[in-house]
Amino acid sequence: MKMDPQAFLARWHELGGLVATMGMDFELNSDGPSAVTMTITSAMSGSPGISHGGAVMALLDTGLGVAAIEYALPKNKATSTLEMKVNLLKPAKVGARLRCTAKVVHAGRSHLVIQGEAVDQDGRVLAIAVGTFNLYPIDDLAKRTAEAFGGKGK
Repeated sequence: MKMDPQAFLARWHELGGLVATMGMDFELNSDGPSAVTMTITSAMSGSPGISHGGAVMALLDTGLGVAAIEYALPKNKATSTLEMKVNLLKPAKVGARLRCTAKVVHAGRSHLVIQGEAVDQDGRVLAIAVGTFNLYPIDDLAKRTAEAFGGKGK
């Protein structure tokens, strides 16, 4: 069962979860890599006026995950994060609007390596990440997606 990446991502966004809780928005682009944006709120602060690193990491994991999904679904594969390394380069201030873009830098038979960055509204790179994502048959994802989207699984 092949799934359209853009339709899947749009529906994933609608379903809520951490993406909605953190106020992430998807910039879906069928002609190239999509992006994920998020405004740092005071609820995300780790110290006064500055984001907790975990909030920025969540944005990066989501952004790298979007790149993985856009790669995997057209190949009738599903994907999930195996590991991720993040370098927090500059603090993200409360009120900053961050944007994460990512790209696949290596695609093997069972794993992807993806790198991405989070920049603020002034274009300053605040954090970079490299993640490893596994590729697996889409059947399990198709079943969980159908159940989450209100349909019946296989």
